[in-house]
Amino acid sequence: MKRHLIFACAIMLLFGCLSERTKRFTLVVDPPDSDIRVVSGSDLKESQYRSPAEITAGLPHDTVLEKKAVVEITRDKYKSVVLALRDIKDGDNLNIKLEKAVRYRLKCRLLSPVPSDEIKFQDKVVSIALIVEDRQFHLNLANLTSSELRILWDRAEYTDIKNRQHRLMHSGIRSQDRNNPLPSQSVPPHGSVQEAVMPTSNVMYSQQTKAYENLPLFPLDSESAAGLKGKIFYLFIPMGIDRQIFPYNFKIEITDVMKE
Repeated sequence: MKRHLIFACAIMLLFGCLSERTKRFTLVVDPPDSDIRVVSGSDLKESQYRSPAEITAGLPHDTVLEKKAVVEITRDKYKSVVLALRDIKDGDNLNIKLEKAVRYRLKCRLLSPVPSDEIKFQDKVVSIALIVEDRQFHLNLANLTSSELRILWDRAEYTDIKNRQHRLMHSGIRSQDRNNPLPSQSVPPHGSVQEAVMPTSNVMYSQQTKAYENLPLFPLDSESAAGLKGKIFYLFIPMGIDRQIFPYNFKIEITDVMKE
């Protein structure tokens, strides 16, 4: 019995050695209080370090797992750096200097259906206010009628600054259901709703965080953000009362880009 146990343990140790190879390296980061997260090994275990760090990590032989083995360096107000573990050599001495993150914010105005220095609109049916945020639009909608209003999300679209069309979803829809037909949302007579609205194409599953994330709507963390001034995008949000459809198409212009 003991021989079988010893043999099984030896096989497991051998399999562990074959499933990954070990790398040892030194990592020095500026600023030194940055967070260092290492995802390594055949089980993709996460380890945390602070600079200067002596790191021992296992690189999986499996090609799918190998791509997920990374060293991620982060600090608030700095651009993150992600290094593939497969690109780091055993015995390397790495010196990484993080760049300060550049952040911009946008100022927008509504061009149509009616001009507005803010993104606000009202007629006999609805009152709408939109706020452009980094990763989503915030919608505040009030039903001004004495009938139930339906927001027809399955027909709603976002046309970006490059004239590409994307389906829209709201925060009440589960991320994993974003590619399915989207149900209409009811707004009671004289009622209101507040929703975060985002393109379905910007909702992605992160293998690192094991959660869904919203990608940024615009590149606001680089100097290229300055080129957004004067660009136009559209939000098409159709609504219905009984069998009548109200096809609201909001044409929005980015009027200014300001560095924070």
